[in-house]
Formats: sequence, structure tokens, C-alpha cells
Amino acid sequence: MLGRAWKWAALAGVLLLPLTLLPLPARADTVIYYSASENAYGWCAGFSYNRAHTCARGYCADQNATDCQLVLECADGWGAIAFADNPAVGVGMSCGMNQASFARTIAVANCMAASNTMCWTEDTFNRNGNTSPAQSNRDFDITWYSQAMLQVNNYDPGTADGTFGRQTRSAIEEFQVDIGRTATGMLDDELFLRLLDAVGGAQHFAELLKRDVVAKNEDLAGNMYGYSAVPLAKASFSEELMARTEDQRLMALAVQLATSNSPCTLPALSAEAIPDATSGIWGIECVEGSYTLILSDDGTTIVTTNSSAEEPQPSQKAVPEPSRKVRP
Repeated sequence: MLGRAWKWAALAGVLLLPLTLLPLPARADTVIYYSASENAYGWCAGFSYNRAHTCARGYCADQNATDCQLVLECADGWGAIAFADNPAVGVGMSCGMNQASFARTIAVANCMAASNTMCWTEDTFNRNGNTSPAQSNRDFDITWYSQAMLQVNNYDPGTADGTFGRQTRSAIEEFQVDIGRTATGMLDDELFLRLLDAVGGAQHFAELLKRDVVAKNEDLAGNMYGYSAVPLAKASFSEELMARTEDQRLMALAVQLATSNSPCTLPALSAEAIPDATSGIWGIECVEGSYTLILSDDGTTIVTTNSSAEEPQPSQKAVPEPSRKVRP
């Protein structure tokens, strides 16, 4: 039987937060400087125009930065700064957002799009210079990423807002059942990795964010920034799997099957690239049977199996566009 599962839905509506985008005033409430050479930054908020620039440039220079340049200047609201996982070197920034959650979302999405890997919020602040605790940033990132990955795989966590609520818990339980885990509804490091496996790895997730979050918010160009001096080298998910340990590879491929309506107890028993990782074709043995899995670059997963089960139907979740407001 040939079963096709269109797993990776668009992220166009994964942001369901109202956005207030404000025009630049004669004086700036928030100013961010950045030096690409050292991946260093400085920001200041709540001062007069000239003082804000002097302050932000000074904080940037205090990090032994040699080329501090103005990258963002906003009127009101929240800003955020995110940095990429090693070994990539990259940054994402935002300002002028009406909610801290949206500021973080835009920052991490721009950082991932530029760096080709996962990014994490370093700073979140408002126009008065008040900052969010580091734990709050981390909790938001983990939850929002998970909500986005659940949506991409056609689970319904509700609004992707970085808040862990009942609907998100239910979506996690559904995902856990599909991959053969106990339905606890809890989000931990191991489950986060399984969600990342289901979405095709960090690089494919970054491509989705670039296409469906960054590109579709081009009207925010003056309020967001992303740059990577050393992005992670591009690789397909299949090639990424070859770089993992065998145990990690068998786990990821089993997740791919289990979330494509093809039962496979985690981890798979064995897997072989046919003829090599560049093809994206894998022969996989599971307790439930044998499969041929094709991992395509466009996010279409094709599974061939000898099972007589009903062929899975294409599924593409329609996600509503984010609502926006522009303050006059």
C-alpha cells in the first residue's frame, strides 16, 4: 500500500496574537545596537531620542564590540532579543510589539530563519526598560515552539501564544498516544525532541518559520531584525539523521512513521538509507512491520507498507491568519 501523509502544514496562522505596530516618533522609546563581529548588542528604553542612542551604543561597546550599529528603533511596546544554539552564530530582534509574547515570537523566528537552527530568547523588555525573568523567556520559548510544532503536525494546541493551557495539554496527550507514550500531557526535554523529530528537525522547522512567519510579516520589517554571521550548514533531515547516533536515528524515524499513520513502536528495530542519506529514502523495520519512508524537502512524507490498513488521506490544516491592529 502507498500511503501519503502531508504532515507539515503551513504556519501562516500559528501566531494568533493581536499586534500593535506603532509609527516611529521624533523620539525613540527603544533603541537596539548590534555588532555582528562579536555577536554583541546593547539596548535602552524610556529615554529621550539622543540619550537612548548613546545608552544603547554604549552598552554594546561595553561588551568589547568594535562595530556597534543601529539595527532597530521603535516607539512603544515590547522588544526581545534571541540568540542561536552553538555552533551557529546568529541573532533575532524585535521591538514595538504590543505584547511580550509577540516580541519573543518575532525575535526567535527571525533568529532561526537566519541561523538555520534553534534560537532562545535572551532578553525581553518594554518601553520603560523593565525586563522579563530569564525563566519566563525559557518557558515561553519551549511552550511556543511546542505549540507551533504540534500545529504543523495537525494537532490542535489552540492559540500558539506561549501559554501552557488545557488545550495544549490535550494536544500533547494526543501526540504522546500516537508515538506510544503514556498520555501525561507533560512537556519535558525528551518530548520536545520527539516533537522536533516529527516536524523534520530544527533546520526544516527554521525553513517553515522563515516562510510562514518572517516572510508573511514583511510589513514588520522596521520592527524586526535577523542576522547570522555563521549559520548552521544546510542539510536535509535525512542527512541530519545520518549525523546522529543509531539510537537517536531509530527514535526519530519511528516518530516520523507513527505521526504518518504508520504504527511503529519507538524506537524502530533497524533502519537503512537507500542507497544513502542524500536520497531521503529509508528502509525501516518496526515491531509492526516493514516500511519504506521517503523524506522529501517540501515536507511531504510518503510511506510504503505491506499493511492492509486503510490508506491515510492527505491532511492540511487550515490555520487562520493572525489578527492585527494598527494604532493611529
